[in-house]
Amino acid sequence: MNELKGKVTIILTTHYLDEVEKQADRIAIIDKGKLKIIGTLEELKQHTNLNSLEDIFLRYTEGDI
Repeated sequence: MNELKGKVTIILTTHYLDEVEKQADRIAIIDKGKLKIIGTLEELKQHTNLNSLEDIFLRYTEGDI
């Protein structure tokens, strides 16, 4: 996958947040079929004022945001 980075668009779905942090240029959180938030990890942190992807993920999947 790293060899393809920057050459093609890759859509990766996973529940492993550490994998997301290492591999993704942009992150989309989808809950119950609805797109909740999308952006780079830094953009998500700035938008939510949270420092971990896990906390961001929980905010958007455990409530009615």
